[in-house]
Amino acid sequence: MLLTIDALDPFRGDFNGYGQFAFNEMQYNARYLFEQFQLPMTVYEHEDVFEATLNQGLLIELDALLAVIWSNAAAAALLETMVDLLELSFLEAMLLAELLLHDLDFRLERLEESGLSYTKHIEAIDIIKLDDGDINIALLQMRQTGWALLSSYVAIADIPGSGLTVFTLERSFGHFLQEYSEPIYFFCVVFADGSRQNLGAFPNDPVEFVLEIASIIDYFR
Repeated sequence: MLLTIDALDPFRGDFNGYGQFAFNEMQYNARYLFEQFQLPMTVYEHEDVFEATLNQGLLIELDALLAVIWSNAAAAALLETMVDLLELSFLEAMLLAELLLHDLDFRLERLEESGLSYTKHIEAIDIIKLDDGDINIALLQMRQTGWALLSSYVAIADIPGSGLTVFTLERSFGHFLQEYSEPIYFFCVVFADGSRQNLGAFPNDPVEFVLEIASIIDYFR
């Protein structure tokens, strides 16, 4: 159904690359919530948990944490879409919200049906240790849509003496400009409130991304 229903904000769809349809808009919203708000907010709020997970190299535990964070972001995007497109009453919207919040099976089934499953958007994760384990970086390989302004890679870096910092490698709107034939990606730092600092254009390469994080560690100490 959502494949043929118009997006709630077609102008934003043109600008951000997800187009005119509600299905793509919902995918974009879930990813944006995850990358820019839910993930950094949770990481910074529960820094001790993520520090221990990275320092001990607990990949399975990290995967479980990320799956919960993704589920929260995706459920919020799904709820917003359903409420607006189906014109649900207040009581209907509250019932749907309660089910998505408290019924895990219901939530996971709805996310799977809507193309919002965790493994559909986060293709791989790894914990990378540099400098004999002094620097620990969780690297998330995000699904690259080829059409939306989203991150291709997200990293959570444990910086000795400074704590955790979230980095993103984000596709830019520059690829819409005629003078650019290839997409442009930007290396960014994301803060707890969802704001971010753009540190400049960068190759869409995970190895270069991780090495650049390691090279600027002193800036964040």
